[in-house]
Amino acid sequence: MSENGIEMTDLGSVQTVSSSGKDQAPVDTIDRLPNNNNTEGASLLNSQDQQPNGSDTNQDNIDVPKEVPNKEVSKVKLWRLIIFIVVVLIVVVIGASIALCSVIHRDTDDTYDSSLFVQTLNFTGSFRLTNQVFTQTLLSPASRHSMDLSRQLEEKLTELYRSSPALGRYFSSAEITSFRNGSVIADFRLHFRLPQGVAELESYTLSREMVFNVFRQFVYDQAPKENPLLNIDPSSLDMRVAVGSGDSE
Repeated sequence: MSENGIEMTDLGSVQTVSSSGKDQAPVDTIDRLPNNNNTEGASLLNSQDQQPNGSDTNQDNIDVPKEVPNKEVSKVKLWRLIIFIVVVLIVVVIGASIALCSVIHRDTDDTYDSSLFVQTLNFTGSFRLTNQVFTQTLLSPASRHSMDLSRQLEEKLTELYRSSPALGRYFSSAEITSFRNGSVIADFRLHFRLPQGVAELESYTLSREMVFNVFRQFVYDQAPKENPLLNIDPSSLDMRVAVGSGDSE
């Protein structure tokens, strides 16, 4: 029995050992499983942590093309704003330059008060109308023919001198005084007013040469077909300062 006992004991020990081994093995297994699970969980967490990074990277790769047009649009808007500002500045500079030039080059004659134009300056002269036929009725200022032709010629002369940039402000009136034979020769009188005591006006602006040249240039520029009434022979134009000019009223 001892042998059996030993055997039993050995078997019991063996069984006990084996049973304890069996009991420990699951414990060891159970103890090891959480570690494995933790390891796998950590790896899963790491993989999950890495996946968002990868998705962010992909998202960044997707968003990059969307940001480029926005930057280009911003650049276009910036350039448009710059161009608009430059255009506005150019317009302002041009406007200021025009205003400054108008002030600098302002004609000193514009500063005269028309109520001060009390000094008279008159010119007399004559010209020949090549498209008019002389009749005896023209010798009478009261005749219808004479009155109509005089009125038409006076209107043309008034229009001529009033439209002159240099002489328009000083011009007062034009008068046809008579007609003579020679086709038709018309005698005229021009009336101007100027401020008293301004010698430069009478010597330069309202000189006989200036008033005469304005009339002659007008005659040369007119086509006979456009203004048959003023078909004037340029060589027949004559003008002189009237006697008594320069008096004050």
